[in-house]
Amino acid sequence: IAVDKYKELLAKHHAQVVFTWGSGIGMALSPLANKDQVVQMGIATGTPDYRSCHDFTFRNFHSLTDEGSYLADEIMRRFPHHK
Repeated sequence: IAVDKYKELLAKHHAQVVFTWGSGIGMALSPLANKDQVVQMGIATGTPDYRSCHDFTFRNFHSLTDEGSYLADEIMRRFPHHK
């Protein structure tokens, strides 16, 4: 569905930027956005696989790798006696 809607959006409106929600949609559209040179902003796209150098895809959400490390550190800081 996401790929079909992306192609429809480009055909009708010649979009230069798209906003996507979630890792699945972000990953599905990333190759297309890069090929078409359309900026893709992934919102709530946490998968570490959503990244590559010098492309057109960005995120405003931490990678799950970063989030996991942060949460583990925060739990250890808040509950030091429960190791």
